[in-house]
Amino acid sequence: MTIWSKRDMEVAGDVLTQWQVNHRGSPLRSVPYADAQEARCHENAAAYVCNHGGTLVPGFLVEHIVGANWIYVRAHSVVRRNGELIDPTLSTQQLKAQAFIEYSGSTEEFLRNARQWAELRCSVMWLGDVSGANS
Repeated sequence: MTIWSKRDMEVAGDVLTQWQVNHRGSPLRSVPYADAQEARCHENAAAYVCNHGGTLVPGFLVEHIVGANWIYVRAHSVVRRNGELIDPTLSTQQLKAQAFIEYSGSTEEFLRNARQWAELRCSVMWLGDVSGANS
């Protein structure tokens, strides 16, 4: 069993509050990056910025499968370029069942804690009604 710190609870609560507004989060477009490595989204986004420009945007992917008892919140980084959010790591198919919620704190804090926040699993009971998920 994972023990969450007070800060972990604040972060998860903020992300899930934003997610509950529309279950979609910020729109992401997959832009395949030739040098991207699986499960290395923070590094992939940083490398994309170095090679193609833009700004690193830390945040979280929220996944809820309708009927499941859990919501998964995963730390994830993407790139803001020309006014849109692009994902150099995940395919369009991989993004379909997930919502991206931008992190409201500093990029430095996020990257310092990204390993700790790699995946947070939250009970649907804790969230209340999530019946609009994936709509």
